[in-house]
Amino acid sequence: MKLVGKTRYDREGAFARTFRHIGSPDAYSFQLLGFFVYTLIVISFLTDSVLLQSFDPMWFLVSGAGFLPPIAIGFIYKISYLNRAPVKSRPVLNLLVAGLAGSSRNVSVGLFAWWSGLDNSQLWAFRFLGGMVVGLAIFSIWSLSQGATTEYTTALRRFSALQNELAATREEMPELLLEVNENLQGRAQNSVIPQLDAIAKAFGETRSGDLALGQLRATLANEIRPLMDEIAQEAPKPFQERNIEQLRKVKATLPNRYKLYDSISILGASFTQSIGFGFWLTFFLAGQGLIITAVEIVLYGVTLWALKQIVPREREFKKSTATVLTILLGALSSMATVIYLSTIQMALLTFWVLTGISVFSGILAPVILAHTRARQKRQQEMEVKISSELTAIAKENSIFAQRVWVFRKRWLLLLHGTVQSALTAAITRLQTTEEIDEFTVQMVKQDLHRAELAINSSQTAELNFDDAMNELKSVWQDICEIDIQVSERAKRALGRNTDSAFCVNEIAKEAISNAVRHGSANHAKIAIDRIDDDLIQLEISNDGISVRSKENSGIGSSMLNEICLDWSLTNKAKRVYLMANLPFQL
Repeated sequence: MKLVGKTRYDREGAFARTFRHIGSPDAYSFQLLGFFVYTLIVISFLTDSVLLQSFDPMWFLVSGAGFLPPIAIGFIYKISYLNRAPVKSRPVLNLLVAGLAGSSRNVSVGLFAWWSGLDNSQLWAFRFLGGMVVGLAIFSIWSLSQGATTEYTTALRRFSALQNELAATREEMPELLLEVNENLQGRAQNSVIPQLDAIAKAFGETRSGDLALGQLRATLANEIRPLMDEIAQEAPKPFQERNIEQLRKVKATLPNRYKLYDSISILGASFTQSIGFGFWLTFFLAGQGLIITAVEIVLYGVTLWALKQIVPREREFKKSTATVLTILLGALSSMATVIYLSTIQMALLTFWVLTGISVFSGILAPVILAHTRARQKRQQEMEVKISSELTAIAKENSIFAQRVWVFRKRWLLLLHGTVQSALTAAITRLQTTEEIDEFTVQMVKQDLHRAELAINSSQTAELNFDDAMNELKSVWQDICEIDIQVSERAKRALGRNTDSAFCVNEIAKEAISNAVRHGSANHAKIAIDRIDDDLIQLEISNDGISVRSKENSGIGSSMLNEICLDWSLTNKAKRVYLMANLPFQL
C-alpha cells in the first residue's frame, strides 16, 4: 500500500528557484498590473515631465492611454495561453511577453505625446529598447517576490489540507474499521450460509449422500475458495484529502512579526536597485554611465550594510514597523548614490531624474526583498510543520492498514481453517460411510453447524504476544535456533495493541519461515523495540543465504508494503537483515 505522507523535499538552488518563479504562470496577475502601473507612473513622470520640463496636465491622459497596449498584451497572454496550457515553468516566454509589454507601453506614450505635441523627439529605438528593459526589470522583480508569496500560499494550503486530513482520519477510523469487519462477515455469510442451509435441508430430507457430497464440494470450490482469494487480494485504501475548496481563502500575508536584520539582503537589494538606475545612467552618460553604475552599486551596498548593523540581530519587529524601517534604510542608502551623482558633471534636469530613479529603486528593492525573505522563512517553518503532519498521516494510514489487514488475515484463517476443515470433515464422513445412518447425519450436521458458528463469530480475539513468540520458537526447534529480544517499552505497547502485536507476530513468522525455506538459515534473531512513542521497530536477522533484491526476497514484501510505515531488506556482514517500522495507536 502506498501510504499518504511519504515524501521528501529536494533542495533547490537559488538560480533554479529564480527561473521557476519567473516562469510561473501565477506571476501574471492583477497584483503585477498594479506594480507595473505605479512603477511606470513614477518613471514616466521623471523621464518625461521632469526631463522635458513639461508639466502639462495632458501628460496624465497620455500616460494613462499608454497603459492600454501592455494591459491588452498581458490579458491576452494570460487568458488565451497561460490559463489553458499545462502548468509548468516558462521563464523565457514570460520574459519575452514582459519585454514586449514594456516596449509597447513606452512606444505608445511616445506616439500619444507626439500626437498631442508634448514631445517631438521621436526617439523610437530608445523608447522600444528602454521600455523592454524596464518591462523585464519590473516583471523580474515582481515575479521573484510573487514566487515566494505563491509558495507560501501553497504551503499554507497544504498545511490546512493535511490538518483536515489528519482530523478526518482519526474521526473516521473506528467507523471505517467496523464497516470493513462487517463487510467481510456479511460477504462470508451471504456466500456460505445459504449453501450450508441448503445442504442441511437437502441432506435431512433425502438422506442422499451423493447430493450432499456434490453440494459440499461445490460450496468449497465456488464459494469458500473464491471468497478467500478475493479477500487475500484486497488492500485498504489510503485516506484522501477533502474540503479543498475552502483552502482557496488562505492568504499569503506577511508574518505579524519578523527579524528585520535577517530579511535585509545587501547583494540582492544592490543588484535590484541598479537595474533601472544603471540603464538610465548608461543612456544619459554613455560609457561613463557603466563606470558610475559600478561605483553606485558599491556605495549603495556598503551604506546599506553599515545601516543594517544598527538593526538588532535577534529582535523581531511588527511588520508595519519593519516596513517603515526598511524604507528608511533604503532611502538613506540611496542618498549616498545621490551625493556621488552630485560630484559628476551633468545637466541639472538629468541629475534630478537620476536622483528620483535612484531613491525610488533604492527604497523599492530592499522592501520587496525583505518581504520576500520574511515569507520564505515563514514558508520554511510551514514546511517543517507539513512534514510532521505528513508523517502523522502516514502513521494513521499504516495503523488503519494494519487493522484492516488483521481483519482480513483472521477471516482467511477462519475460512481456510475452521470453515474449510469443517466442510472437509463432512465430505470425508460422507465419502467413507457406506450407509448413511442417523449418527452420520448428526455428525455432518454438527460439521455444518460448526462452520456456520465460525462465520457468525466475532473476529476480535486477543493475542498473547509472549505465547505467540514462544510458539514460534517451538515450531522451529531443532531446525533453526531463534533468539527473541523484546524491550519492556515494546512489550507494554504490544500488550495494549492486539492488532499491532498480531502484525508483528505474522511478520516474524513469515520472515523466519522464508529464512529457513529459502535461505537455509540455522540461527535467527528477532529484536523488537519501541523507538518512538508511537513506533515499533522490528529487526530480524539470520545467517542464511543473502538475498538479491527486495522484490525477489520472498519474505512477504506485499504484506510489508501494506502494513508497515517503511521497511528494508539488506545484507551485512554475512547476515540478512529485515528492518520494519510499524506505528501503533496510542
